[in-house]
Amino acid sequence: MNIINNKDLNRLRSQRGALNLTGVGLANEIGLSRQTVSKILNSDGPLAVNSLTYKLVTKWLSKVD
Repeated sequence: MNIINNKDLNRLRSQRGALNLTGVGLANEIGLSRQTVSKILNSDGPLAVNSLTYKLVTKWLSKVD
């Protein structure tokens, strides 16, 4: 298990807004299910996720920054 921290959560939300992506669009971009992306975006704080989810999210964030 890996932790998506508050900084990464905020970056994910910001990039979603900057790119004008829906939840489904963001899920397709990252390569995750809509439900997983929704769970991540609606999280209030650090979120424990499996290693593949963490890898896909951090890879996408590094690509769009």
